[in-house]
Amino acid sequence: MRSRRAVDKQFIAAVSAITASSLLLGCTFLPKARLTQPTAEGNLTKAFEWTYGGKTYTWEVPIPAELLEYYTAMPRVRDYSKYVKDGHDDEYLGLLCDKLSQAKVESDWSGKIDFMLAFVQSLKYAPDEVTGFDEYPRYPIETLAEEGGDCEDTSILFASIVGQLGYGCVLLRFDDSRHMAAGVRVSGDVIADWPKGYSLTYYEDDGKYYAYCETTGSGWEIGEKPDWITDTGAVIIHT
Repeated sequence: MRSRRAVDKQFIAAVSAITASSLLLGCTFLPKARLTQPTAEGNLTKAFEWTYGGKTYTWEVPIPAELLEYYTAMPRVRDYSKYVKDGHDDEYLGLLCDKLSQAKVESDWSGKIDFMLAFVQSLKYAPDEVTGFDEYPRYPIETLAEEGGDCEDTSILFASIVGQLGYGCVLLRFDDSRHMAAGVRVSGDVIADWPKGYSLTYYEDDGKYYAYCETTGSGWEIGEKPDWITDTGAVIIHT
């Protein structure tokens, strides 16, 4: 495993590239995102495209190769909260979130959440079987480098992004449906005056409310839960 000092050195080289990266609106279609060869600074570059509100967004995201290697070498554990809580990528994710926050979307909080959801939902679905492991949760930077993952991976990525933006977020595990999603904290007032044209799905834990967020598929907004999830409740994993 690489030392944290080596990872930090590579991370510093990536900061300027992230800061200079652009989130573009209305661009022509980009080719399928692919893993490129490391640049002189040791970074990889991924290209993403997604739609939200009838507009197309494209984004080239630099990924520090050393930071990716650091997380790839980390052991896999069944405590999913650790994949969100690990703080070594906080500064990197913070820079990415700053870029996402610059997009001109609805100013209300639900619009920002739905925009982040649309980005994460655009990543391809890849079940754990392709890794050769029965269970192989990924850290956020791994999911970005792989262009996607399964429901646990995209939920971890979304919870990490939303957490960086200051929203309370949890992971929601549905054992009967063998599924994982995320939950964003909402107030009782939001629940009482829910403005959208569909029923809000939320879960309560210790007096706090978390709106369901589906991170796979496409088109799901905050509070929308797919009908095929039949569990009457969810296991709430605090992050």
